[in-house]
Amino acid sequence: MVKLLAKLVDVSIGYETTLIDEINQEIYSGDVIAVLGPSGIGKTTLLRTLAGLVRPISGVVELKVERRGGLGYIPQRLGLISNMSVRSNVEMGARMRASRWLPPFLPLPKKLRPVVDNALHNFGLNDFSNQPVRTLSGGQQRRVATASLCINCFWVCYCFTFGGLCCK
Repeated sequence: MVKLLAKLVDVSIGYETTLIDEINQEIYSGDVIAVLGPSGIGKTTLLRTLAGLVRPISGVVELKVERRGGLGYIPQRLGLISNMSVRSNVEMGARMRASRWLPPFLPLPKKLRPVVDNALHNFGLNDFSNQPVRTLSGGQQRRVATASLCINCFWVCYCFTFGGLCCK
């Protein structure tokens, strides 16, 4: 069943000046949307506005998902803890699913271990789950960030550039 996730009505985004004006868009479950353009045009600002991190200059952003666990945002810098293992970073997403206040020094609840194992498997991270994230390639780090977020969220806004991709 197709579900409306977000609706942007006459949205203008930016900071001191408007970067993108009069955005009107509906986003449905299953949609894959690419925002393309040169540096500084407002692509990241648009995603940050959609995620609720930046207020629009004008217009209305309506999210039709739950406040907690409905929308996840992966920034360009990924938000991973580089000295922690792949597994520990993915567990952070599971901890957020269980409670906002489940610190990393407490053991992961047993009911969440299969969820983490499943995410590691589904994103092809099993072979290096005990390695520190800092030893991984950029693409592998993106998979770790996505696995961690997908444990906790229904819908993902993914901000990255194509500069780090290898084209053959």
